[in-house]
Amino acid sequence: MKKILLMLSLILCGIQVHAQSPHKIALSTSIGTGIDLSVPSYTPIEWHLQANYPLNRYWRVGLGTGLMKYEKPLLPLYFDTQVSLKHWKRCALFVQCDTGYSLALAHQTNGGFYLHPAIGLDFRVYGTQRFFVTLGYELQELERVKRYNGDYFSAEMQEALSHNLLAIHFGVRL
Repeated sequence: MKKILLMLSLILCGIQVHAQSPHKIALSTSIGTGIDLSVPSYTPIEWHLQANYPLNRYWRVGLGTGLMKYEKPLLPLYFDTQVSLKHWKRCALFVQCDTGYSLALAHQTNGGFYLHPAIGLDFRVYGTQRFFVTLGYELQELERVKRYNGDYFSAEMQEALSHNLLAIHFGVRL
């Protein structure tokens, strides 16, 4: 896991060096939460950082990471695709899909598949700075070890969780 984190930080450092050239790589950050539709229910808190490259006026592709706090903290690593559907004078309608894997940052927990399709509005605030809000579905799978220690016996089992959320995110794009 340390090797993956080191490689990701080196990649993001390389992206930040080239982010100074205009109209190349756009950095965005967002915070979000959601309503858990599964049982056991847990309301997450999320922070994401993305670096996107515009292929043309409508398509953007990129990489993202962040921190998510469900029962246990997770580090998502994902591929992001965005498509602009409609442009108005100061805002744009877009759809996006994040697909990847989340690494567990806690002991006795395994991460899992991560999927987040969403629809959003993007508002121009100042120059190239933009504010956006997205509403979508989020799927996060993970495994954790559950323990029970009683007076007469102890038990340990591995529990597979699949969180299904109605998620909302607010963010800025630079």
